Amino acid sequence: MKSPIMDHSPDRFSRKIIDRSSTTYELMDITPSVAEEFLQHNQDNRKIRRYIVARYISMLKNGKWIANGDTFRFSESGRLIDGQHRLTVISMSGTTLNDQLVVRNLPEKAYNTIDDGAMRSPADIGAAQNWKQARSVMSLGKWLIAHDLGINFSTQHSSVIDKDSLRNITKNDIVDYIVDNNLIEGMYEAIRLAGLAVDSVKGSKTAWAYTIYKVNAAYGSEVCDEFLNGVINGIGISHINDPRTTLRKYMTKHVAVTGVQMKMPPQIVAMLTAFNYWIHGKSLQRLIFSWDMPEVGQAPQGRAKDHPTDD
Repeated sequence: MKSPIMDHSPDRFSRKIIDRSSTTYELMDITPSVAEEFLQHNQDNRKIRRYIVARYISMLKNGKWIANGDTFRFSESGRLIDGQHRLTVISMSGTTLNDQLVVRNLPEKAYNTIDDGAMRSPADIGAAQNWKQARSVMSLGKWLIAHDLGINFSTQHSSVIDKDSLRNITKNDIVDYIVDNNLIEGMYEAIRLAGLAVDSVKGSKTAWAYTIYKVNAAYGSEVCDEFLNGVINGIGISHINDPRTTLRKYMTKHVAVTGVQMKMPPQIVAMLTAFNYWIHGKSLQRLIFSWDMPEVGQAPQGRAKDHPTDD
């Protein structure tokens, strides 16, 4: 038996609205002046999150704002209960959003139910693209796009601008970046190899995937495989201070410790430092904890092998 065809006509929608005598629905152009007027009724709401406002302004300026049907909502007492961040953005940016739905006279307790559902995670967005291991793909994509944008994500004391820029990378930005640059197959391979590294040496899967992707992109799969085989399986190791052995010991001692979690950027620093020593044919006695991110292939400065670990 076929399912009945649902009526999505505008007339049917209008009838539903007319039937709701207490709650009103109105399509409005939200200009900066209207936004400022609405914000005068913004009492007892959440604290404005500066980074969200900055993200929305960036999306508007760069043409990345996508209308998704979100409403501006008011309670029976006239209090604004949803839309304060969007209204702040409209007011600050001088931008008008046309044909926005404004809902009034909602129950006061409606505030407690807004944004209380399950948000779409990066993994959900990636899965919608039919990507395998969507969570890992989206995580890796975020750090790849951050690097390409010149965002300093590796320093412990990153600037406010860098932190805001990192937060402003949206899930849609990541998807567009991966699709537009045709990166998905290379990312799959990096994630696959990262899984092998994690099983053997531990550490963050995203940190390994990022390092592997960068090495593979710069030097090709043969060099990447030789480096990883040395770290994971000890293949090709000829002396005790081979950087691959040093990296394995460092990860085992400082990252694979139960109850101790090293953040991802210092892990990448260690991985890229070891690779750079190895690719330049230099010995590496010890790695030290650092937030200073090297570029893949960067000539070693000598500091890592001359001093003991200090973390």
